[in-house]
Amino acid sequence: MRKHTNSTKCIAFCGVLSALAVVVMLITFIPYLLFIAPVLACCIVAIINIELDYKYALSSYAVISTLSILFSPDKESAMIFVGVFGLYPLIKGFFENKIRSNILKFILKLLYLNITLVISYLVIVFIFGIPLEGVNDLGKFTIPILIILANFMFIMNDVALSAVFTLYSKKFKGKFFKL
Repeated sequence: MRKHTNSTKCIAFCGVLSALAVVVMLITFIPYLLFIAPVLACCIVAIINIELDYKYALSSYAVISTLSILFSPDKESAMIFVGVFGLYPLIKGFFENKIRSNILKFILKLLYLNITLVISYLVIVFIFGIPLEGVNDLGKFTIPILIILANFMFIMNDVALSAVFTLYSKKFKGKFFKL
């Protein structure tokens, strides 16, 4: 973690990237962006974390989350960002740097997903009052199948994010943003 001497530039950098993430969350009126928009916004939080540090990334997460909940046309997508993907770059970085056992990392990541996903959907249903559409399509197996699919997609997402974050750190860090 570098010491940043020009906090004005750092705050402006966070503001611009946070605005970009909010714009990404605002385009959730387009069908099929329910999970894509939060993942793209998550990548923006990760860039802030890579370029600066977790404090700036956490502040940006708070701003993006608040504005997404207030203004996003798809509250479900906003809650997916707030509850699951928004903090994931920071959680992932912590797991990757502090835990040596790959099996334990894998288990903790899946535990994080499942806990945050359940909490997010409880908030979606009971606080926002948004009904879950299609839950009874497969009968009593719908929820377990959806959880299995979410875990599978999360694993694929984690692998892809690792590759993107590694590529960004090695090839682009510090080249676009002179902070």
